[in-house]
Amino acid sequence: MTYETLALQAASAQARYDWQADVTALAGKMGRFLQAGLFVPGCVGPDGRAAIACAGACGPVRPGRAAAFARGVFFPQALAGREAVPALGLPAAPDAATLQPLRENEGCAVGFIDLAAHLRTEDGSLGVDWARLGHTAEKAVFFLDSCIDVAQYPDAACSRASRAARKLALGAFGLAEVLAALGLAYDSPPARALAARLFACITAQARAASRALAKERRAFPLFAESRLAGGAPMRNAMCTGLAPSDGPARAAGRTPGICPMDGDDVPARARLQMQAAVEAQVDGTAAVPLYPAGQGELQQLCVEACRMGCTLACLGAPPKPAGPAFPAQGPVQPSPFVPEPAEQEPPAPEPPAPAQKPAPAQKPAPAGIRFCPACGSPVHPGPDGPLCPLCGPLRHAGRSAPAPG
Repeated sequence: MTYETLALQAASAQARYDWQADVTALAGKMGRFLQAGLFVPGCVGPDGRAAIACAGACGPVRPGRAAAFARGVFFPQALAGREAVPALGLPAAPDAATLQPLRENEGCAVGFIDLAAHLRTEDGSLGVDWARLGHTAEKAVFFLDSCIDVAQYPDAACSRASRAARKLALGAFGLAEVLAALGLAYDSPPARALAARLFACITAQARAASRALAKERRAFPLFAESRLAGGAPMRNAMCTGLAPSDGPARAAGRTPGICPMDGDDVPARARLQMQAAVEAQVDGTAAVPLYPAGQGELQQLCVEACRMGCTLACLGAPPKPAGPAFPAQGPVQPSPFVPEPAEQEPPAPEPPAPAQKPAPAQKPAPAGIRFCPACGSPVHPGPDGPLCPLCGPLRHAGRSAPAPG
């Protein structure tokens, strides 16, 4: 996928804050950053331009320890703790598309860092390139914040709500490939510790980049009413969160999000432990599909998720066999290189058959006449009496005709 239009859009946003900015040079740098494959934007519409979808109406906030939503079960108290601007109201449920705490008509700019692309060999040993990972997170925040300014929104209400908090959901995929390369089992404590360190690094660099952008572009409009008001100004109310990345990850040949490798039989509890370790390091939410075996295991997992401090428990059917990967970036568009089949006109309805006049009622032949007495042909009833097909009307109807031969 080429990102020339997207890079030019992101670069043009800088001109709103610095009229001396060299948009052409900045677009070239942004284009090279996107083409490098270290970061994959998730806020791209079918036409290749920046687009942000917004959360729909979710109804009132539901009290209680647990509640159901489109993708599983969430915990309202934990979700409320992730909202940076509670003065405007709390999200009724996680957004079904991004799994992030979004209020009605609010959207966030989504992007993903390819963790497997940040491995390097140094002194004969393979490890994580932490400096490169931090640099990628910093560039990604600049790009995603610019997309909020130039993106297409469903309507004006979504545009106002999204720009008021300027939330970002900078996540990642390819954790399973990193653990496999380093020889760590997914359900081991060292694997969870490394995952927590990876996302802690991403969040720390993302927040630092947001603070730097606040000095250059001002803090987000609702900063004074937010929980962040006591600290340094922030450009974004939320910087990191793990949205579903199945489409972009499969297109890059990676495992989505923080899921284990396809085919690995990882218990649901180990998946939940990995989710808890990662979610503690991000601003928004993180989730791993759990695939509970039955109602009893589901209830046990919900209890453990609440005890671990998770925001939600994402359920789902067991994964299907892997097929061709396609980026999930909106509805499928017709290819410009394959002509559309011509629409065939429906066949014209056949005209109704002309109504046939009913045949005139024929008088039944007298009971005794069956054959013509002259030629022996069978006699048929006629309008004036018995009728021979060869001789015509029979004049001697009172006489019975013998059978021929």
